Amino acid sequence: MKKKLVLILFLLLTNTFYLLAHCLTTKSNTLYAAPSKNVVYDAKIDTTITPKTSEKPEDKKSVAKALKLAAKKHKADSIAAVKASSKSRPKARTGADLASGNQAGADTSKTALKNDTTVLSPKAKLKREKEAQKEAAKLEKLKKKEAKKNDIFKMSEKDLARFISNKIHIDTTIKDSMAVSKHRAISYAKAKPFPLVDPAHLSIKFFHRYWRDIDLQDPKNKSFASHHTELINALLAAIKKREIKAYSPAVVTTVNPTGDAFTIPLSYDEMMVGLSDTALVDEFDKDGNKIGSKQVANPFTPEKICGYRIKEDVYYDKTRSRTITRIIGVAPLVKLTLSSGEVLSVQPLCWLKFKDLRNLLVTIDIDPTKKIGDTMDDVFLQRRFYSTIVKESNPEGLRIKDYKTEVADQQNEANRIEKKINKFKKGSWDYTMLQQSLVSETDSKSTKTKTTKKVEVKPAPGN
Repeated sequence: MKKKLVLILFLLLTNTFYLLAHCLTTKSNTLYAAPSKNVVYDAKIDTTITPKTSEKPEDKKSVAKALKLAAKKHKADSIAAVKASSKSRPKARTGADLASGNQAGADTSKTALKNDTTVLSPKAKLKREKEAQKEAAKLEKLKKKEAKKNDIFKMSEKDLARFISNKIHIDTTIKDSMAVSKHRAISYAKAKPFPLVDPAHLSIKFFHRYWRDIDLQDPKNKSFASHHTELINALLAAIKKREIKAYSPAVVTTVNPTGDAFTIPLSYDEMMVGLSDTALVDEFDKDGNKIGSKQVANPFTPEKICGYRIKEDVYYDKTRSRTITRIIGVAPLVKLTLSSGEVLSVQPLCWLKFKDLRNLLVTIDIDPTKKIGDTMDDVFLQRRFYSTIVKESNPEGLRIKDYKTEVADQQNEANRIEKKINKFKKGSWDYTMLQQSLVSETDSKSTKTKTTKKVEVKPAPGN
């Protein structure tokens, strides 16, 4: 019985093996068709293909040999097809062909086959398209990363610090055992002043006008006086070129009652008449005897300007909660002297609007080191000068010297007005701070009363 079962199983196995071999040979016959020129065969070959043979394989060894023969034949056919297609393709162009004016193209046959999509199979085409899409996606991701890196608003504090340190070059050269940073000479020829905030009429709570004199001979104004010659020469040149409009300081009751209303324009020639003066000069003969005397015109020098008068407003701005001092006009002061040298009085040469004057002041550099960038505009706005009050706005329009004849009394009166201004500035600040504290106190009290308020429960009438 055992022998019979073994024989039956052996017969069944041989039959199944024969059927499988027959199916595979039929498939190989369909694949072993004549290769076309437009088809490129892959190097990898399916080893399951078996050739169509007249002999029937009886063992496993014969089947393996048949498979090897089929693989060799398939490989030979694919190599022959590639050679045939390479022969039909144009050859690589040499340097002589390019020089003779033929069309450009020096690709080899292998690169031509790789780039030619008509030769590729549909699977290879799909692979190439997917690779191209992946490369495009990678490029887009890299671009987005670079954009995020350079976006200042999306950076962290550390990244922003690194970005700024990379952009800014800090010079740390050492000369003469001192760290000195190299700076280029700054030119202010095309500089423009920053705009000042114009006050709204409804927001002004307090308003007062004052006139001040800057004395250039005062030792406290030494730094201001060192740039006086440059300032006055620039002013006169700008008035001559009509870049700045000058106004007459003459008192006219109807048009210019105070002399500083900026109503009567003044030309350069008319202004220079006020600066020109004459001196009495003696005449002598050959022997040295005095013959007579004559008047000679003195040329203008910056020393004739003894100071500057400032017209300014002090007001309290409700919207900004601060007291502001704003310069309205500037006037160079000239001393009126006699031929003997006695000084009669000090008179303004002309009045200039500070708003127009700032365009010139910002171009006058006063920084000797050329590092900070200070201009005359900064000197006036930051009030880097010492001045004395000569007039306060009043109904009668009187100056201090009109009701205080003594010099000491005039100085005391100016100091009194100065203290009054400082007291008001400090008081307005204290008032705003006190007002804020009162508001906060009332708010805290109201919250406390709301929390501590108890509801009284009345007893029932029956109890």
